[in-house]
Amino acid sequence: MNEQNWKVCVPCNLKPVMMRGIKSHAMVLAPSDEDHTRVELVEPPVDAAVGERVTFTGHSGEPEASLSGKSKVWEKLVADLHSTGELVACYKDVP
Repeated sequence: MNEQNWKVCVPCNLKPVMMRGIKSHAMVLAPSDEDHTRVELVEPPVDAAVGERVTFTGHSGEPEASLSGKSKVWEKLVADLHSTGELVACYKDVP
């Protein structure tokens, strides 16, 4: 696998957290199958520019101008994220 120059989807504006002694400032979206034996990175549309906002069809939503530290947006959002058996990322059942 060649990870150089590979576009992936990364949620923005998440609070940094310590992971294994290193502060993590990002999260890469990577769905897995039900038994977590296969994991694949979520790739944006081929024509998406680096840094471009990517959305699910029918769920364009505008980002919040300001989030409080206790808003728990990620926790609310992740409840509706899942992947199909083919590891296609879905939000509210929309690929």
